[in-house]
Formats: sequence, C-alpha cells, structure tokens
Amino acid sequence: MMTKKLEVATAASNILGSDWFDKCANHLNDAIIVTEAEPISYPGPRILWANNVFYKLTGYQPAEIIGKSPRTLQGPLTDKAVLKRLRTALKNWEVCRVEVLNYKKDGTTFWNEFEVTPIANEDGYYTHWISVQRDVTERKQLEALITKNEERYAYAIKGANVGVWDLHVDSELIYYSAIWKSMLGYKENELSDKRTEGIELLHPDDRDGVLRCLNDFVTGVSTIYETEFRIRHKLGHYVNIHSNAAAVKNDAGKVVRVVGTYVDISERKLAEEKLNYQSSHDELTGLVNRREFERRADELLSSIADGGQEHALCYIDLDQFKVVNDTCGHAAGDTLLRQLGALMKKVMRDDDTLGRLGGDEFGVLVKNCSIEDSFKVASSIKSIIGNYQFIYQERSFVVTASMGLVPICDAETTLSQLLQNADAACYFAKDYGRNRIHIYNINDENLTQRHGQMQWINRIQQALIENRFCLYAQRIESLKESSKLHYELLVRMQDIDGKIILPGSFLPAAERYNLIVQLDLWVINKTFCLLKLNPHFLDKVDFISVNLSGHSLTDESVLELIISKFSQYKIDGKKFCFEITETAVISNMVMAKHFILELKKFGCQFALDDFGSGLSSFGYLKNLPVDYLKIDGIFVKDMMENKIDNAMVKAIHEIGHIMEMQTIAEFVENKGIKEMLSEIGVDFAQGYGIHKPQSFEEILGLLSHNSGAS
Repeated sequence: MMTKKLEVATAASNILGSDWFDKCANHLNDAIIVTEAEPISYPGPRILWANNVFYKLTGYQPAEIIGKSPRTLQGPLTDKAVLKRLRTALKNWEVCRVEVLNYKKDGTTFWNEFEVTPIANEDGYYTHWISVQRDVTERKQLEALITKNEERYAYAIKGANVGVWDLHVDSELIYYSAIWKSMLGYKENELSDKRTEGIELLHPDDRDGVLRCLNDFVTGVSTIYETEFRIRHKLGHYVNIHSNAAAVKNDAGKVVRVVGTYVDISERKLAEEKLNYQSSHDELTGLVNRREFERRADELLSSIADGGQEHALCYIDLDQFKVVNDTCGHAAGDTLLRQLGALMKKVMRDDDTLGRLGGDEFGVLVKNCSIEDSFKVASSIKSIIGNYQFIYQERSFVVTASMGLVPICDAETTLSQLLQNADAACYFAKDYGRNRIHIYNINDENLTQRHGQMQWINRIQQALIENRFCLYAQRIESLKESSKLHYELLVRMQDIDGKIILPGSFLPAAERYNLIVQLDLWVINKTFCLLKLNPHFLDKVDFISVNLSGHSLTDESVLELIISKFSQYKIDGKKFCFEITETAVISNMVMAKHFILELKKFGCQFALDDFGSGLSSFGYLKNLPVDYLKIDGIFVKDMMENKIDNAMVKAIHEIGHIMEMQTIAEFVENKGIKEMLSEIGVDFAQGYGIHKPQSFEEILGLLSHNSGAS
C-alpha cells in the first residue's frame, strides 16, 4: 500500500480535532491511544495522544508517555508469534487484534487486549494508528484455570467480573453466571438453563456460525474457541459479545464440559464502526474519501474480469472554486463543498458512488452502465452544479465543473491507469473551455500528449531530489563590437543513465503540473553558488540572463530568495538579466511590474522574451520597465526569405529603440541572418550560428584557465 508522509502535527490535528474524539474518546470504558503511522521499523512510531482511561489503566501521566514508543509498554515474555502477527499487520496496513502482556508504570503487568486500526486522510493515505485497549487480566486468569482442568475454576467463576457460561455436553444444560445474566438485563433467578433457549437468544445471522464453531470445538476439529456474536438483551436490543472457551475433559480424554467467558464489547464495536466510517469518509462532506473511492473503483475493475460488465468513472473538478476561497475565505469554500456534495447526491443512482477526492475534486463511479448512459448521469451532475447559485454573506457565485469520463470496460486496465485517464480527460475539458464533459478515448492525440506530460512528473521530482539538473549556457553576441561577454543560462536534466535531456521534453510538464517554480528555485540557487565560486567569470561578463517562469513572478518565495542571495553572496545585481516571457507579463501585469521594480533596486536588468509572437504587445511596453526586447525567433529564422518576417523584425527593433530598450534577436542560425540584423541595427544576436549551448561549468573552467594563462 502506498503511503504519503505528512507532518505529524497536521495528522494529529486532523484526527484529534474530529467530533468523535471530542465527544467520545474520553467517555469510553476502553483505553484509546493514537500513534504515528510511520516509521514501522525501529524505533517505530510515537504515541501522539491517549484518553483518560489509558492513563488510569497504566498509571502514567501524559508527559511520561506522549512522544514515546508503544514498545515502552511491552511486558515480559510476550508471545513472539503474537508480536510477529502484529508487525505483519502493521506493515500491510491491516486491522489487527491481539492480546499481550503490558507493563504499568509501577512495574506490574496486565493482560492487554487491543485492536489497532489504520486511519487514512482525505487523500487515502495512512497517517496514523488508533488502538482500542482493555484490561482482560481476570479473564486470562480464569481461562488458565479452566485449561488446567482444575476444580478451583468453579469458585473462580462465581467471583469473576466477566460473564461465564458452563456447558454440560451430554445433558445439554448450560450454566450462566450472575455477571453474564446481568449483561443481558436478567436477574440471577431468571433465564432457563436449557441450551436450546440460550441459542434462541443469538442473533439469527450469527446463530449458525456460533453452533458450527462450538461443535468443531467439542468434537476436536478445532482446539481454539474464540468468536464474536450478537445476543438479545432482555429489552430486545442486541449486545455484542466476545467469547473465549476451553474444554474440560474426563479421564478418557472426552470433552464433557465447555467453559467460556463473555465480554460485552458493544462500546468497542460502536467505536470500531465510527473509526471505520472515519477512515473511509470525508469529514467535511460526509462522502466517501479518496481511499474508499479507489477501493470501490478497484472492485469494479475486478468485476470486469469476472463478468464482462461495463462501468464508468467520472472525475469532476470545480472551475471557479478558487474565486470563492479568495473572495470570502476558506469557510465559504467549505460551505460550498458541503452544499455541492448534497446536491450531486440528489441526481445519483442508488448503486453509484460519489466521493470527494481532495480539495475541489470529486469522483463518481457509475455501475453497470454503458458510456452513453454514464454521460447522461454526468450531464445531470454538471447541470445541477451549473444551475446552482451559491450565496455567502450577500455575495453570489455561479460555479461550474469540468469532467473527465472514462469507461471501465477493459480488464487489463490498472487502477492507476484508470485514474490517470480520468484526470487527463478532465484537464482536457478544462483546456477546451471548462464547464464541459470530455469522454476519454485511447486514440485521442491530445490525451496521448497529456499522458506523455504526466509521465514526466515523477521524473522531474526525482531529478530534483537527486540533484540531476544542470546548467548550460549560450553566448549572446553583441553586434556593436562590445568587448564584454553575455550568456543566457539554460536548464537541462540528466537522466539516470547520464543522458542529457533538453528542456522541450520536461518544461511543458513542469509548467502544467506546478513544478516550474521548484525548477526556477534550483536554477537560482545553483547560479549564485557557481558565480560565487568563480569571481573571474563576473569580471569578464557584462551580464548573464536567467529565465523565470510566469508562476515565479507571482510567487513571493522566488523574489525573497533572489534578494536573500544578493545579500548572502554580495554579487553585483547589474550582472543579472532576468528573462520573462511576454505572455507571463500580460497574464500577471501588476505582479510582474512589482517583481521587476523590486529587483531593479539591486541593479538587475530585465529582458522580455519571445516578444512579438502575440503582438498585442506594444500597448503596454511604455509602462513596463524592461531593458531588452528579445525578438521572437519565429520571425528571425526566415527573415532572409520572408519579407513579412523581415518587416516584423525591423518594426520590433525600431519601437524598442524608441522606448530606449536594446534588442536581442533569437534563432540566428547563420552568417547571413547575422549580417542582416547588423544592417537593421539590432544590438545582440543569439542562436546556433553564434554559439551552441554548452555546460556552464565547462565555460567557467575555460574562462578560468584563460584568465590564469594571461
């Protein structure tokens, strides 16, 4: 099972702040403790919280136990097989019930029967364990007496604080202790000793199982009798019971009596139900969470293999949810999510599943339905969302949804592939106008391209972790015979086999899936570090150009990092020219201008990259304090043959100079283009005809060698 580490404080806050803990945990008869989910291996998870019953049971104070390993409580001579079973369950994220000998604070021991349950967050990843515990020492002592076939067990039965039953195999009579009767609301002189009448008290659904288990025990088929069942209370409701039993044999080895203990576990069962609900449902909306949704989706995939049925998965992403959050706050967003969850359920079929998959994303599993009919279900959901007007504190919002619909009809499809297909189809719906449904088709070229981008996510993240990005540089040549050098820094990825991967392969995915800021931060850190180690390079260059994405212009952490690096390394800001694209500036004019003005205080220069491709550009140039215009290479590369491209280059250059900006032409592939640009008056040229990109560290080494030689 895949896990996702979260901050422990966050995990504890999410669970300990829930209604169940606030209202119930300190009022149960059972002890409750909460631990981290990881690490499983030594030293193991820490205890995060315990209820009052736990402290009363063990004698510890909170300060003595919080932050410690549960191993602290492990008593002597604990059965190794039991511990192995527990460790295996923990590793597999399974519910596990065991009985172990535990220490109290004063050094004494007690038998602790406990059940541990893994709890997942709303994204379906396990974050912690909850353990429900109770002291069963008296029951274990009684069972030991019975097992040893000692006559003293009769006296022990009468004084026991647990319910006890004693079945005489041949006579079919059964003795119930006073405690056993009181658990079911009967007085000591009530309730028949006939076995048949006792059987009638069992819940109809549990009766056959209990009788089969008891018969196997009496006939020697099974040597252990331990079971749970429901039995009717005098008032008519059912009580949950946990029972252990042992055989009493005669001298011939025949089982003549079976003596067992009964423990009322109704409160525990209630707690388990609440924990199970919590582990499978989203606390905010009450819908199933991502973990449960994926489990059910996996079941549908399995049903395809078994019976050839057809189902569908619909992935739903709200289009304007961020507007609500930004305008009215997260409380408003939470209210909207709850209301939309309730609305969508109204148009759902009974057999279908609606889940909240995280944030403003929902999912629907449509059972036993063709893709055509599933589209009708999705359309109903889209309509009810689009027609709903959300009003919060006198503000009104209309929210729409983009949906990706995927058929579940191929038994070879994995759960991971199914979810990726749905995600890709949903993003396609967003890209093509939002408020629409896109049906996934394996032959769709646009979806194939998106799949290709999605495959890069893990590769980019892993390369960042393993520091497998590197800097290349391309010289920018002055066409006005300047003696100073100019370079643009370019990022490359080094694959695990050492192959250098060009940015065209991974940058689109980094942009689309919000990894580009992390890449920009890496470039900034690496650049400052290399420049600090190579001061001779700064003496030889007029400036170096560093590319920044549009996302970085609106991320305060990027601006703060650059400013902190200038302070840390004492590098002259005039040596830096930051390149930002025309489209990024248009999308974020206010933030872009703020970013530029803040760094100009340090002497930094700015270049507007790919200028002219939109040519809505000239109107805002006079208000944008940039120093260079980089003429888009789409006009430069064919300017010798194409008169329109030639005219475009001239126009951009002339306007740039009127606004006192220098111009840089990209994609200069040959000497002829370079000469034509020089005639026009363009200030700088860049391209393979000038210099092919090479490792920045290699360039630093060459310049260092030349500097030493001189």
